[in-house]
Parts: sequence; structure tokens; C-alpha cells
Amino acid sequence: MFKYEGASRISVDLNELINEVLTLTKGEIQKRAIIVRTKLDENLPPATANRVQLQQVLFNLVTNAIEAMDSVSIPNRQLLIKSEPGTSGDVGVAIEDTGVGIDLEHIDQIFSSFFTTKGSGMGMGLSICRSIIESHGGRSWASRGNPDGAVFKFTLPVAGSMPNSRRPFHGGRLGDQARPRRFQFC
Repeated sequence: MFKYEGASRISVDLNELINEVLTLTKGEIQKRAIIVRTKLDENLPPATANRVQLQQVLFNLVTNAIEAMDSVSIPNRQLLIKSEPGTSGDVGVAIEDTGVGIDLEHIDQIFSSFFTTKGSGMGMGLSICRSIIESHGGRSWASRGNPDGAVFKFTLPVAGSMPNSRRPFHGGRLGDQARPRRFQFC
């Protein structure tokens, strides 16, 4: 969908980016009385990436999670963001919310361009997120939360593990518990 050729890629600390995005969204988080928890692996290896593009991905996923909790009663609004090393030379990030969740009828479509479940959404945010992650050699997927909400995950190769930034990424999971559903990539 989008090509990000020529974009400057550097060694990026994903935990630092996550904290920056939480700072950027702090006003909305406080206004909506959302409890935020993080489980960031202190020894997470860096990824080679375009910092601004990954910040855009994280910002979009966190903003979506915040908005998904609007119809949930205040004491139950929780956002959990995790980072951890994967099992195949990758690093993973998970954004979990206690919002309305993902209708199983739509789960295979949510990353498609122009697909939206929001009244005012354009249906481009998740599609762009996936394009950015894939352009970095990573993968992204979504699942229903347990018991409610949604979980959005992505993995990226560890810095130095991709000699050619255009090489596709194969394999890897976010922790032992993750069972990513295979989506048909467009």
C-alpha cells in the first residue's frame, strides 16, 4: 500500500517510544480516567527502524485503544502495554484494552484499507500501521481480549538481524502465550 523507501532507519528503543507515546496521550488518558499499566522488558534489544514511523504506529494503536473504551464504565477502563523479546530474533509489543473488543465477524478485515467500525473513522489507521510494520520486516495481528477488549500485537526484527532492510520477516512470536492468527496480507 505504502512504500517507505529512503526513510532513515536507526537503532530504536521501543520502550522509550512507548513512554513517549504515553506522554503524548496523557491528556486523553486522564480525561477518560483510564488506568495505564506497562510491562516493559528492561533488557529489550533495540529494533532497526524509522523512529517517526514506529511512533505513528504506537500512537495510532494507543489512540484506538483509548477510543475503544469510551463506552466502558470508568472503573473498568484499563490499558496494558507490553514489550518483550520474541523467540526468533525479534521484539514484540502488545497493546491491550478493556474496550468493546473486536467482533469476530470483522477480525479478518480490520487491517484492510477503508474498513472501519467507527462512526467517524476513515479505515486507514490500521492499514497504515500494518504497512509500516511490514516495511520494517515485521508482522502485526489482532485478537479479542480475555475476557473483553482487544489486543493488537506487532513484532520487529532485532537491530542487526536484518542485513537487508527489505528482507521479509518470517516466524517469531510475542512470548510463549501468543498464538498469532495468520491474516492474509494484502
